[in-house]
Amino acid sequence: MWRHVRRRFQADLWIWLGDNAYADGEDMDKKRRKYNEIRDDKYYKKYGPVASPHIPVMGSWDDHDFGSNDQGNEYKCKLESQLEYCIHFNIPRKDPRCRGRRDVNKIERKGVYGSIVYPLPERYANLTGTVDDNNTDTATGTKTDEDNTATASPARRGGIHVINLDTRSERHRVSTRKGEEKCYRRGGGESSTDILSPEQWNWLENELLTIPSEIKVITSGIQVLPPTNLRKGYEFFCAYDGKNGTFERAIDELDEGKDTRSGVKRTLREIWGDVPQARLRLLQLAQRSVNAGKTKTVIFVSGNAHMGEIMAKRMPESFVGGSATTLYEVTASGVGKMKYSPYPNAHRVRVRSCDDRGNGNFVRECDFPFIWRNKTYNDCTLDTYGSDSTKREEGRPWCYYRTKDNRRYEPKAWGYCLPVEEEIVPRENQLVSRRTCGRSYHQTCGMTNIYGGVDVNWDAGEVVMSVFTPGEEGLRNGLASSITVPFVPDWMETKGHGRNIFF
Repeated sequence: MWRHVRRRFQADLWIWLGDNAYADGEDMDKKRRKYNEIRDDKYYKKYGPVASPHIPVMGSWDDHDFGSNDQGNEYKCKLESQLEYCIHFNIPRKDPRCRGRRDVNKIERKGVYGSIVYPLPERYANLTGTVDDNNTDTATGTKTDEDNTATASPARRGGIHVINLDTRSERHRVSTRKGEEKCYRRGGGESSTDILSPEQWNWLENELLTIPSEIKVITSGIQVLPPTNLRKGYEFFCAYDGKNGTFERAIDELDEGKDTRSGVKRTLREIWGDVPQARLRLLQLAQRSVNAGKTKTVIFVSGNAHMGEIMAKRMPESFVGGSATTLYEVTASGVGKMKYSPYPNAHRVRVRSCDDRGNGNFVRECDFPFIWRNKTYNDCTLDTYGSDSTKREEGRPWCYYRTKDNRRYEPKAWGYCLPVEEEIVPRENQLVSRRTCGRSYHQTCGMTNIYGGVDVNWDAGEVVMSVFTPGEEGLRNGLASSITVPFVPDWMETKGHGRNIFF
């Protein structure tokens, strides 16, 4: 995998998104040994970011390197674990997260969140008067090394603003699986349940609403865009506060509900949707950043799930968030880990969207090619003659969203197609090598190594978001799938150099 990262791309930044080492428990010597094992891996040393030429590294953590499985603010050794994180990522001692390196009492910032702003290529910066030649640390104002936890001056417009969240240190318990009474410990329970601390929320709001950049990349150890999985039942969620409470209102405000699928009943993965109130706040902050002119595009990148997928959500217009806008997410994990886990996700990018036999809820994905009346279809069709005992409206394109292994249709698994102009990502802006995870085009699973990429092309005014799984048969140069999203480069008139970020 590391040779693929180096030989196909010249990455400007590598981001670890959590579970960087499986070191569950309160033994800090064990955590350090596990971190060292990762850094000492012969392929990582030879081809990874630490090899020459050096690729800067930053990252966050998730449950297995922070504490233990599914833990949050109940973990007893948060600050001790934070110091091990600082050592592993070689963060300078003057950083507020890592003061002292041996004394938890000297830590100024409780949590590993941080950011960096990459400047625009100078030729573009000159067009807007926003030249910024150095990356400077958010808290100290100094140039950083390995972790590159940095940001630009709010007075200057940056190129790519990378914001690393910490979704573990102060997260309340989110599920009732181990007893409802535990939801109310350490300040959580019902509408008080949260994923970030008040201090991190204030910091994030400042990052999104005061620091201008062309593109913002927000990292999270857990997925952001998948909607709340209501198939689990309301009783599953610590954040549920009754009928018509803040839990249900947050879901409604995002134009989501029981028909907006996000997994199956047995799905136990952690996502922001477990706390809809916090998810609404995060997504509307990102929406406000776009509408305030602080960025043109917001992209979330996430790990944890042991698979890859590409998502897009159209945020509805609201009093808090402002005008409707689209947010994106790429999930990619993990390195050396494999899991086959196909599941529905209403916000996964679809080659073509359809409803379910005219119900008007366009969250299904057409399954191409399908065979109907001995004819093969690779797109939605207007054909209705000799239908399968189903009366379809004239002039409305339709498709099958589920077929048998021989591509023959399943009679009741059809729907009307969403008009092409209403698709969030047009089909011509998508690439899929082959499907690896059930019938979805943009979910990748069952692969040993999965990593993601965000590649900004300043020349064309495009961002390419990709999921890679090198070494697998049938994939074009290791590419599982990708989408290309334009932003508004109306001031870009000359050729320039892009930025590649991988995780």
